[in-house]
Amino acid sequence: GRLKLIFMLVKLLRGKHEKSSLVKKLKALNLKISSNEDMNINIDGEMIQTKKLDIKMIPNAIHLINDFELVQKILS
Repeated sequence: GRLKLIFMLVKLLRGKHEKSSLVKKLKALNLKISSNEDMNINIDGEMIQTKKLDIKMIPNAIHLINDFELVQKILS
């Protein structure tokens, strides 16, 4: 349990988590998450508590840039 979590956090920090058998990648336009207990959710900096979350993806709404050199310039 906890040991796996620690190893996964180390992999996450090193960017190696996607190769783990514990990580599942899926594609979806809609995602519904429900829980018997309230979940703490951070939505654009706002904290909410809810038992149900319904996420709808808007195709092409966000353009992400994965440019290592640009990120390094911004962080330095």
